[in-house]
Amino acid sequence: MDGGVAPGQPAAAQIMTEMILEYTQANGRFDEQGRMESQLTIEHFDMKQSINGNPKPPGNVGQLLGSSITAVFDRGGKLVDVKVPKELQQASAILKQLVAGANGPVSFLPATAMLVGDTQTVPSTIPLQLSGSAGPVPYQTRTVTTLRAVEKTGDDRVAHFEQRVESAAASDLLKVNGSGTIDVILDRGYVSASATEWNFVGDGAMTRSATAAPSGAVRGTIRVTLAAHE
Repeated sequence: MDGGVAPGQPAAAQIMTEMILEYTQANGRFDEQGRMESQLTIEHFDMKQSINGNPKPPGNVGQLLGSSITAVFDRGGKLVDVKVPKELQQASAILKQLVAGANGPVSFLPATAMLVGDTQTVPSTIPLQLSGSAGPVPYQTRTVTTLRAVEKTGDDRVAHFEQRVESAAASDLLKVNGSGTIDVILDRGYVSASATEWNFVGDGAMTRSATAAPSGAVRGTIRVTLAAHE
């Protein structure tokens, strides 16, 4: 983040955050509203953050190990809610972010059937907004998905998808582009692996207020990877 050139603005800062969450998921049954609750038991959690290369203390993350949170899914497999118990409220935002990231690839997949070589475009979002932007949150994008191949791995049929992510509308404040891959175990109906990278560039000087000081430029990369097995 570049603080800009106006007097009193902070200097440029480089922020790096890495979070790892491992959990065991036990699924329940669908109710009359077509919702299913799943208990996610946290097996491992790690968080590292640095500012301009200087590491920050990770805080007390040991309390999370062995704890459970509840994820709610619809019949399409999409995550609709994450419930965090009171004793874990301090880490609620981080846990919700990580669980949403792990289940994000399902939201990016088209709902209709595809043949190898087919490409479909679906609306998507990134939970990101720059200071001074009046745009909606989360940030609106579109994801272009192509089914590259269907291969047999052991007893499983695995569908391999490639994706391209881009801003849904032209904006002077923020531009996003990205790419990724998703592997789906077809007969058992779950995402076994995914890797997605978003690159964004924001011109914070383009504020909505005529009296606001320029906030400088923001450039960043978000990477999310997932591995799952039964």
